[in-house]
Amino acid sequence: IGFRAAVRLYYALAAAAYLSTALLALLGIIPLPSLLLTILALSFLVRPTKKLTAAPEERRPAIPLIMLHHLAFGILFLAAFGGMFI
Repeated sequence: IGFRAAVRLYYALAAAAYLSTALLALLGIIPLPSLLLTILALSFLVRPTKKLTAAPEERRPAIPLIMLHHLAFGILFLAAFGGMFI
């Protein structure tokens, strides 16, 4: 699909993860702390987005940073979501 389209797709998927979490929290399907904790994962999203807009030789660290964001989002989401079963 090409690099530019792939970057736009990544931005759309990242936004969809946060928007769907917000929608689930607003509908009462998941507890509000899930939304609040996953917002903390936004700090892990800054560095990969900067790398994706950098020169081609500087993009290499983007993939591990994207995986780190994905891991942080998942752990924070599950930590808050799992708290409702305690």
